[in-house]
Amino acid sequence: MKNRQVPDEEPKAPVTMKPIHTPEYKRMRERLREAREAAGMTQEKVAEDLGKPQSFVSKVETGERRIDPTELEKFAKLYGKPVTFFLGGEGREGTKG
Repeated sequence: MKNRQVPDEEPKAPVTMKPIHTPEYKRMRERLREAREAAGMTQEKVAEDLGKPQSFVSKVETGERRIDPTELEKFAKLYGKPVTFFLGGEGREGTKG
């Protein structure tokens, strides 16, 4: 089926996608990557330890996949960090300041 336009109808502009992640969520993703690297782990090793495919870890770190609090807790335990490290404000140990 061909894409046909109705005569005298203006073509619609492409929809611009707004970012779906807040700055806080972006910071959490960055900290997940930082914690993995600090632990000396590859995405493959993390995936193996979590029982997930490597693409899961990659998509979480890039924001293609959102994680829920229980998944965040599993990452935190694996990396030896408190959950607040990933959720906190400016402080790297999860405290504001």
